[in-house]
Amino acid sequence: MECKNPDGTEWECAYYGLITYESLRKLEGKVLTILDAVLPDKEQCKATKDIFRRTFWFDWVDNGIYKGKDGPPNGMPSVSED
Repeated sequence: MECKNPDGTEWECAYYGLITYESLRKLEGKVLTILDAVLPDKEQCKATKDIFRRTFWFDWVDNGIYKGKDGPPNGMPSVSED
C-alpha cells in the first residue's frame, strides 16, 4: 500500500486490525473442531489441541506483559508453569 503526505512524499505506513476476544474464541473453536475430525487417536488429539491452544494464546506474545489487575478474561486458557 502506498502512503503519501499532502506534499506527495511517500512514507512507510502500517495498518493494524483489531479483533475481539469473542472472535478469537470462535476461531479457536473452529480449529479445535477440525483437529477433532482429523485426529482419530484421542491421546494424540488432546496433545495436538494442547499445543495449538498454547501457541494460539501464548507463544506469539510475551507472557510478561501487563494483563491488568484482574488477569486474562474469563475462559481464556491459563499458562501452566513448566
